[in-house]
Amino acid sequence: MTQLFFEVATLQDNVDATWMAISPSGVVHVTHPADNKIQKIEGGVVTDLISSTHGNIDGPLSTALFFGPSGIVSDQAGNLYIADQGNHRIRKIDTEGNVTTVAGPSGRETPSGWVDDFTNRSLFSGPKAIAIDAMDRTLYVSEHNRIRSIPLGFVPGRTLMAVSTVAAVGIKGFADGPATVAQFNDPWGLAVTQMGDLIVADTHNHRIRRVTPSGMVTTIAGDGVPAVPTDAAQFADVPAMHARFERPLGVAVDQAGTVWVADGTHVRMYFPTTNMVSTAVSTHLEPIKFEHAFGIAVLQGKIFVANGSKIMVLTMHEGHPGGPI
Repeated sequence: MTQLFFEVATLQDNVDATWMAISPSGVVHVTHPADNKIQKIEGGVVTDLISSTHGNIDGPLSTALFFGPSGIVSDQAGNLYIADQGNHRIRKIDTEGNVTTVAGPSGRETPSGWVDDFTNRSLFSGPKAIAIDAMDRTLYVSEHNRIRSIPLGFVPGRTLMAVSTVAAVGIKGFADGPATVAQFNDPWGLAVTQMGDLIVADTHNHRIRRVTPSGMVTTIAGDGVPAVPTDAAQFADVPAMHARFERPLGVAVDQAGTVWVADGTHVRMYFPTTNMVSTAVSTHLEPIKFEHAFGIAVLQGKIFVANGSKIMVLTMHEGHPGGPI
């Protein structure tokens, strides 16, 4: 029987990393809302992209201002989309280094709220995580126990270029079902599968949820009981609905459909083909421990984890540690 195990390396240290995005070319970008930072990591060089001064100004990166940039994602062309949490807007940094507002009101004022409307008339309230679909046509944002969508182009079946609420109405709780009935408890990380399903890290429900394109919400992993990080038995392979998560934050989905979860001091994996949850283990077949796994991304078979002041890289192998790979 073969075993999945991982070699662990540090891609970069001395960074301020909470959320993370990787462009198709392999350039890593990280955000740190508390320090008002967006950083680029390329070729071992860390570059601060924005001023640490709080504000709300579009334009060239040299003069643009953000306020607590949170979730970040890259499209296939390398454009970045950021949940500008303190400004209650969704911002874009294009490949030329220009910043624009793609959703939320224009101007220096920063009103917040819950309004679905045309992109420039919609209101957000502290958007946290952000994801993009495989066709680069729709952004998804988590905020205050609901999930919103933002069109980047005309989508079949949608008549207006308007922001909409795709799941839940902002009431804290736990409920599966249609969009207007479902409830979350502080959802954070988001990822979109190749089939268009949205994967949600429902952080304080200690579960992983799925939202179909029609808005139906189901639980795919987690029994709702928080895992005890010192109890190794809780991180063994287990059927998905019996799994216990510590504090799921970031999620990512690879080409095979495997869901990767940054879960406090561990990285977890949900395999839809077997409906099992596993924990990433080292070459010694012991669970890999993290200081504070938060953002997570997958590129070309490697798993990148924002772990406090470091970016860690997990390289997956299948076989027997110490034997042929």
